[in-house]
Amino acid sequence: MSGKRLITVLFFAALVCISLTARIYYFDTGIDMDELSLGRVFVGENGIDVSAVFSGGININSVYMLMVSVSCLFFGNNAVAGLYLNVLLQMATVMMIFFAINIVANRYVAFAAGIVAAAAPVYIAFMDDFSGINLTVAAGGAAILLIMLIIKALLLLKKPKVKNKYEGDADMKEIVSPETEEVKTNYIENPLPVPKRKPHKQMDYAVNVKDDDDYDIKDMTGKDFFDIE
Repeated sequence: MSGKRLITVLFFAALVCISLTARIYYFDTGIDMDELSLGRVFVGENGIDVSAVFSGGININSVYMLMVSVSCLFFGNNAVAGLYLNVLLQMATVMMIFFAINIVANRYVAFAAGIVAAAAPVYIAFMDDFSGINLTVAAGGAAILLIMLIIKALLLLKKPKVKNKYEGDADMKEIVSPETEEVKTNYIENPLPVPKRKPHKQMDYAVNVKDDDDYDIKDMTGKDFFDIE
């Protein structure tokens, strides 16, 4: 993993911890949870009453109430189920803000914006709001992130592709490296006069000798003192 990706992962993990810790703190200090507003989404013996959930029509609030009903299947018929759902939606919104700003700016600016969204008391106060505001904000964050991703993809498509000169291309001639190409040297003709070449002469002896002569010195009698008898 590269250094930049490692920093992004660490920032992401830090935002998760900060978001969760801040909400646990405000939850422990006391939140007024209204169970009456959740009465119609509690799960009965026959399961989720979809007709009661969508009695007001299909809108963002009805979808939120359906999500609360699903949460009640795991955490029971009480306001805590809706509270856990709101915590999950808020944390998801913080993460989407982080990634959206990371696309248009950088990871440091995104981390700073994520901390503000994660620890802002005004936003945390909506944890006990069961009107669907948390789902609306999360949907807005998802839409912004999607738009940023589309813009980034379009910019990458418009970016000209740099071709490698060593890659084959049917429309281009083969490129030969100057280091490997054989260069033919063209010499210029010397305009100055040069000496004429002399015919080659082979050196020889001035006297005729026998083929079996060993070239030793002999005395007047013909005796060779250098031969070993």
